[in-house]
Amino acid sequence: MTNQQKTILKNIAIFIFTTLVCGVAGYGYNDFMAEEPYEDIGIMFSLMALSAGMTAASLSSIVDISMSKSEVPKAGERTIEQIKEDLGRRAKECSKLQGQVDESKNRVLALSSLMVSLSNMAKVVGSTLDPLKVIEITMENVIRNLKATKAAIILVDPDTKKMTLSKNVGWDAAEIQAFSEKIGEGIIGYVVEKNEVIDADALKNNPGLAQMTKFSGKKTYICAPLSTSDSVVGVLNIEAVEKKTGKISPSSEEMRLVTILVSLAAMAISNASMFKKTQEWATIDALTGLNNRRSILDFFEKEMVKAEKEGHDVAFFMSDIDHFKTFNDTYGHAIGDLVLAKVAGEYSTVTRDGDLAGRYGGEEFVQILPATDKPEAKKVAEQLRKNVMAARYETEAGVLSVTLCVGVSSYPEDGDNLKEVMQAADDMLYVCKESGRNKVCVRGFDKIDEIVALKILTDKLKNIDGNKAKASQKKLNAMLIEKGRWEECKQIEGEAIVDFKAIQDGGGMTLVEESAPVQEAPPQQVAAAPVQARPASARPPGARPPGARPPGTRPPGTRPPGARPPGTRPPAARPPGARPPGARPPGARPPGARPPGARPPGARPPGVRPPAPRPPQ
Repeated sequence: MTNQQKTILKNIAIFIFTTLVCGVAGYGYNDFMAEEPYEDIGIMFSLMALSAGMTAASLSSIVDISMSKSEVPKAGERTIEQIKEDLGRRAKECSKLQGQVDESKNRVLALSSLMVSLSNMAKVVGSTLDPLKVIEITMENVIRNLKATKAAIILVDPDTKKMTLSKNVGWDAAEIQAFSEKIGEGIIGYVVEKNEVIDADALKNNPGLAQMTKFSGKKTYICAPLSTSDSVVGVLNIEAVEKKTGKISPSSEEMRLVTILVSLAAMAISNASMFKKTQEWATIDALTGLNNRRSILDFFEKEMVKAEKEGHDVAFFMSDIDHFKTFNDTYGHAIGDLVLAKVAGEYSTVTRDGDLAGRYGGEEFVQILPATDKPEAKKVAEQLRKNVMAARYETEAGVLSVTLCVGVSSYPEDGDNLKEVMQAADDMLYVCKESGRNKVCVRGFDKIDEIVALKILTDKLKNIDGNKAKASQKKLNAMLIEKGRWEECKQIEGEAIVDFKAIQDGGGMTLVEESAPVQEAPPQQVAAAPVQARPASARPPGARPPGARPPGTRPPGTRPPGARPPGTRPPAARPPGARPPGARPPGARPPGARPPGARPPGARPPGVRPPAPRPPQ
């Protein structure tokens, strides 16, 4: 049906509708509303209805003609349908552009997140030397940027080549407990061995890798090594990510992101590992593996500050291997070093969390016990002593027996700094040695007797005043002789060598030749006797009376034996080759010597048999 036909039908419909409405309205008014209905009025209403219908139809036609004329495009203009089609096409293009804008927006957001991640990683590489922090932030980036739901970071020990699960997400307890990857086994071991990245596409295209995955039970979305120029320090294995519509393989952007992340992580872990080794070299004793003196001092300083704030004690004990010098002198330094390492191992077994054990020097070991009182520290020290005594020290020289002396002190009770606290513990080592060795003695609990106190004083004076140290040693020697312990006496440097045993036996002051010094006997345990006070006028044993000369000195003006009187000349020198007086000429026999071939008196000539023995009477 054409537009013109549609217009005619529409106008007819308008005419009929208008006529009927007007006619019905007229008749209805006449019948119901008028007070006096007129019979002829219906004709009038009918005519009026027809006129209204024709008017409406005419107006409709005029409007349609006007509209049709307005719809006719002028030259160069488009129709409404063309405009509608154009608008529809543009709407589709706008929708497509909107999709591209949204995609670009998402990429910008992803790139922004990536830049933030890389910036954080770069900060970590440049600021932290903690491998655990590096691993933590690497896993966070993997989860945030790759939407990983199951992943793990495995570290590789460069020395032992052992693989350790360091961080995981999405693993259950059974998987964590069953982890036991080895280099060259499974996908993770393959990546470490070959130092190459494996993704889901590589597994599809390589039947051998797919078989590895099936055998090990480990899935892989991306598995990348954390490698430096020298070695592989770990592996990042991403097993699963959030589901993507119609895509199961990693995109090129994801692969690039993983490559950047593992490179930064490997660099940071390598730097942290190198720093840790350097720190160990600076703070760890190479022979024993315990902390060295520097780390002991630093740790104690920190614990002192903490103790001041929190109001607790810091216990300290020092040990000394009994007769360690004998080990070195008897068996050599190699076996001595073995004993030191073995004792250090026993220290490691009794060191609690928060404690610090170290080698202070020589055979002296120490342990610092924060927030610990003396009774508790003594328990730890006793366990150490028992462990050392029970251990077997198998060496080339056989199985050796080793014991310890342990002195216990604490901060702040026994000193305001490490030097004073250590000195208090060292004083208790003297008590251990005086009371039989292989003991634990605690400052304030175990008594220091007069001899021990004098020994401690003498050792301290050696580093302060040499003359006072000599005087103190003399006093100590006299006290030891008085108690019958001469073997513990020590010679005084720069003075005549004394036979202490002879003095103790009642022989008075006895000198010995300097070329043959008296050897000090090893310490022996002797029951302590009460010290008897001497009268004020009495001299200690071995002391010289006033005005007496030291032994071996000559009276003033006397010449030493063999010295020439003043003004005498030395004897004339012998000419070269001359024999000294009384010397025998070359070839001369000494007096009483037999000539060559002469038989001694009573000897039988050659061939003469001895006389036959006489029969018994």
